[in-house]
Amino acid sequence: MIENRETEWQNLQAKATQMLENPRILPNDLQIKQFNQTLHLWISPTFTPEKHWIFYTPQPQINPQPNPMVQQIIWHREKDFQRLMNSEIYWQDEFQTRPTFEIKTIEIESEFYQKICSELSKIKLSPFIEVESDGRDGEIFGVETLDLFYSGRIIWWSSSAVEWQELIDWYEEVRKFLEEKFK
Repeated sequence: MIENRETEWQNLQAKATQMLENPRILPNDLQIKQFNQTLHLWISPTFTPEKHWIFYTPQPQINPQPNPMVQQIIWHREKDFQRLMNSEIYWQDEFQTRPTFEIKTIEIESEFYQKICSELSKIKLSPFIEVESDGRDGEIFGVETLDLFYSGRIIWWSSSAVEWQELIDWYEEVRKFLEEKFK
């Protein structure tokens, strides 16, 4: 097999991005069994690892009902890039092309989960706004609900739109909570 590390890097990046942008297609070993994915938050900085938080609620048939769970998935993009481009490492397909994810899972109180979902459901915003931006580096943030019938996905860049400030404030409050919990 002829090595083409640049192409393999692009493929690895595409694989990691696809998994993280659609938590429903995460490999089974990364998902919490007997729980449903309900909420997805993320931050994708230019120069540091990408973080995703996926909220899970227990399936209704579980008795007694456990608390919701949150899974933090950090993609170490820079480590993957360095590993893949290191010509001293012998080429091994599985080793080279699998994204490096750091995964931690915590339990959260049902009351807190209900509170943040209630607050999120009350936020009103225009999904289609005109924004002038010319930045290149920075952070991309996102919130996504994962209901099978009604879902929404909002993404914004570092210099956020004032029209979305209520959502951004909500996001920052939840993110601060999660960063503290996952320390």
